[in-house]
Amino acid sequence: MDLINKNKVKLLNEAKALQDKNLIVLSNKETHEKQGDNLEKANQNINKEMFDLLVEKDSKANEIIRVQIDKINIESQNIKLHNKLELMNSEMTKLEDIIIRKIIE
Repeated sequence: MDLINKNKVKLLNEAKALQDKNLIVLSNKETHEKQGDNLEKANQNINKEMFDLLVEKDSKANEIIRVQIDKINIESQNIKLHNKLELMNSEMTKLEDIIIRKIIE
């Protein structure tokens, strides 16, 4: 009878040890799953931030190109205005010469 009780206690202790090990394994599994979920969320946030930064970078690059085009257009307009001013000055000089000749006659 003593042997049966000892074996019974031994089996109960072994069963308790196995249950404890199972709880530890389950706890570790849950921890790893939570860590995996957290890492996945962190990766999603990083990917979103990277996408947002790329969109912002492209937007800035487009704005720079628009400003460069505006600069070229303004330079072209300035050249046209300068040429028109020279033409008008030349015409004024011709008209002044004509007026002076008329006065002298």
